[in-house]
Amino acid sequence: MNAVLGIGLVATLGSYKLIHKSSDHDQCMIWPIERLWVVAYSAWNLAFVSRMYPGHYSDHFVILGIPIIFMIWCNGL
Repeated sequence: MNAVLGIGLVATLGSYKLIHKSSDHDQCMIWPIERLWVVAYSAWNLAFVSRMYPGHYSDHFVILGIPIIFMIWCNGL
């Protein structure tokens, strides 16, 4: 099940051709990814971690929640 979901996530990842430099002076690398993909990836990782390391669930929950919080902070809902 884990491998199937992982392959599904890779298959739905945006093309590398969408990567571009930001227009501001920092010239950061931007790879536009759908919000739903970020949430699905975090949930997939959390399911794996909770199964393999149940004693550290809360630690990983906080770490895996950071991308979602960052996405909401920067882009809004």
